[in-house]
Amino acid sequence: MSFWSNIDTPLGFFTFFFALLVVFVNGWTDAPNSIFSVVDSGVLKLWQGALLSGIFNFLGVLLSSILGASVAKTIFSLTDFGSKSQGFTVCLSCFITIVLFGVIAWFFGLPSSESHALIFSLSGSLLATGVKNNGFFKEIAFIVLYLIFSCVISFLISFLITKITQRLRLPYKKLLVASSSLLSFMHGAQDGQKFLGVLIFILGFGTSQENFTSLPLILIIAAVMSLSTLLGGGRIIKSLSKTASGKDLHSAFSSDLGSFFTLALCSFFGMPISTGNVKSLSIVGSSVAKKEKINKKMTGMILLTSVITLPICFLMGFIICKLLLLIL
Repeated sequence: MSFWSNIDTPLGFFTFFFALLVVFVNGWTDAPNSIFSVVDSGVLKLWQGALLSGIFNFLGVLLSSILGASVAKTIFSLTDFGSKSQGFTVCLSCFITIVLFGVIAWFFGLPSSESHALIFSLSGSLLATGVKNNGFFKEIAFIVLYLIFSCVISFLISFLITKITQRLRLPYKKLLVASSSLLSFMHGAQDGQKFLGVLIFILGFGTSQENFTSLPLILIIAAVMSLSTLLGGGRIIKSLSKTASGKDLHSAFSSDLGSFFTLALCSFFGMPISTGNVKSLSIVGSSVAKKEKINKKMTGMILLTSVITLPICFLMGFIICKLLLLIL
């Protein structure tokens, strides 16, 4: 059976199509976090940042796939739902949920996490099918812990980096391009890997193929993310600039570096986390270290969005899956 044969059916095609829409929405709402500092500071224009993001997202997905694809395998391991039609129905309801929630969050200028939306809409959809999978819900508990861990670590690392480098006179304009490249690379190793895991599930269902180094899929993911960041990423960058301006080059560089180390650490252990949450807390950590003014209202809204993503996407996934089970 061909690796691409599963999208020959209407259900398979729509599931794959909505999976790509999820990647597109991620480019709107989450990928801009990795180029916020370099764009908001004026070092690069948005189109230049989007191009840089696309290149390094591609490299991040590719290299992390070659080195083991630990995040993609974590996500792939959650998608064993029995029959082909049931698996596709669960995934389709999950993707519709993510697209709806992501578009609403983007409309209000709030960076949302497709990672957490993916996990919790998947769990709600699974519950709607009546499948009992205790191992799955155990994984959900770990992912909540990963969320808390990544937020705390990103704040602390960015705070420490800012304090340590505070008196150094470095060429921050050049360093910001490098730090944004590193952060985009790690976004590919995190979010790109997650979407690679679900796309491989869709395309490989019923086959023995688990091609975590599929170059066509990696290229598709990077291209779609880059295009959507260019088209809609400016709104999220504007929102983050209200939290704490990226125009202080030292703070911007420190928050990028703090985000990079957090994502690298979590990716090494296969923890699926949110680039948006990590970057937001890194900005706050750097700002606190330099005693800069923080927009508490905007910061609170971003964190609140992260928290409400979990129950809302769980409920939406459950309801949409129930409706699809009645229709299909």
